Amino acid sequence: MRFFLFYLILLPLLASSLPYLACYFLDTPVLQGFFSVDVLILLSVLLIPKKNIVLRVFWILALFLYSVFYANTFKEIILSQESSELVNLILAFVYTAFAIITAFIPRNKYTYTTLFTLLALVLFVADASNILYATFHITLDEFWQLAQFFIWSIALFFAIPLLQGFLLAFFSFNFFKQTLNSKDNYPVLGLFLFIFILILNLGVNALQNRERIISMTLKDTAKSFIQTGTNIDQSTFLREDIKDAFPVFQGPKISSPDTNYTSVVMVLVESWGVPKNIDLLKYSFSFFDDVPQSFKGLYLRNVAYTQGAEWEDFNMPQGMASDFTLPKLYQNAHYETWYLHGYDGDFYERKTNYPALGFDSLLFRTELFKRGLNSCKYGYPGICDTSTAAFIAEILSDSGKKHFIYWTTLDAHYPYSLSPKEKESDFCKDFNLNEAECAYYSRQSVSLKTIASLAKKFPRTRFIVRGDYRPMGASTPGFVSSFYHRWVPMLILN
Repeated sequence: MRFFLFYLILLPLLASSLPYLACYFLDTPVLQGFFSVDVLILLSVLLIPKKNIVLRVFWILALFLYSVFYANTFKEIILSQESSELVNLILAFVYTAFAIITAFIPRNKYTYTTLFTLLALVLFVADASNILYATFHITLDEFWQLAQFFIWSIALFFAIPLLQGFLLAFFSFNFFKQTLNSKDNYPVLGLFLFIFILILNLGVNALQNRERIISMTLKDTAKSFIQTGTNIDQSTFLREDIKDAFPVFQGPKISSPDTNYTSVVMVLVESWGVPKNIDLLKYSFSFFDDVPQSFKGLYLRNVAYTQGAEWEDFNMPQGMASDFTLPKLYQNAHYETWYLHGYDGDFYERKTNYPALGFDSLLFRTELFKRGLNSCKYGYPGICDTSTAAFIAEILSDSGKKHFIYWTTLDAHYPYSLSPKEKESDFCKDFNLNEAECAYYSRQSVSLKTIASLAKKFPRTRFIVRGDYRPMGASTPGFVSSFYHRWVPMLILN
């Protein structure tokens, strides 16, 4: 019994630990849970005795009903669209096929270990794909293209799957060596344990729809391929109240230089997302009331990470340099092109890759600090946004040149906890914010006020101000989900 509990509990837990940690740190809108239910099903089916036809038929029926009805209310099933029904049928077919096939394969520890390890690794890849698509709205292939820029891609695409495979093979080999030759009633115990975990999961999910105990990797992944991507995350859809309050940017993408202005500044505001509380967004926009505006509203990002937003702004959504990137086009129009960011140039390997995009000057924390700019120790320690804005003012003051400046701010990056020297924003008291919310809005308000002041000081310079993604990484429950996924505020000033 001790051996049974050790391996049947530890194996699914370890098998799902890496996707769960990815879910936790990426704060994906699709909650993966502590157990991968698919891994648990693999174990349960493999434990069924080959000659016990009744138990196998019962289990196939149970898996069919489970795959169709799990995480769906009766009303949702009745009103389900054709694509949803297809997802359910695919899942039922996969589980049924697995339960039938395992009745005919050799029942020994080597065969079972190989089969289980391979299938569990497929589920691991499916889980990773689902997390990436739901969180960043990119596929594994697109993420691989992105990861080629970074040294950690080796760990992400090779070390972690190899570690996952080793753990699965090691534990499953020992597990099957014990259970296949044992006279103990492991199949019955495994079935009871699975039903117990399922009931516990449904009970917790009914009490608070935030964190599940287990998740269905295959079902969530199938949805991401069969249904539209936005069906994964309902927070992508704007509520009627915010659609009535603010326009959505419908104009052409800013993919060509606007030579009507001698200087153009594009500002990517770190972690500036669209809160579901309209009053909070109105408060943020109020900092720009004294600046002429041609647009104030909402913008839908195709991705939800900083460099992806930069690539989108540069007119290179796949991250591939070309002669048609926006900074290159401004450079060809005889603008002096700048990229400014208060953090390290090695991060995202910008310092290495961005010169090819058409930037004459790339200035990061080291270069800006040498020029006398002040440092701040917030989420990511680097050059303060107020100090970077003062440096931009110096560039714009040179009226003898035309400038294109792209500035990625830094102050509002997570983690969100105010230091004793930081001043709380009026946001905190007016909206009764918790610690994480107060820290976020306090830092964001400083950045936004700084941008507004800079735009007001240079009324003949065009400012395009947009967020990159909603704030991430906060451990405070409900904070991240209080923002729309992939929606960011946008302003066109002067």
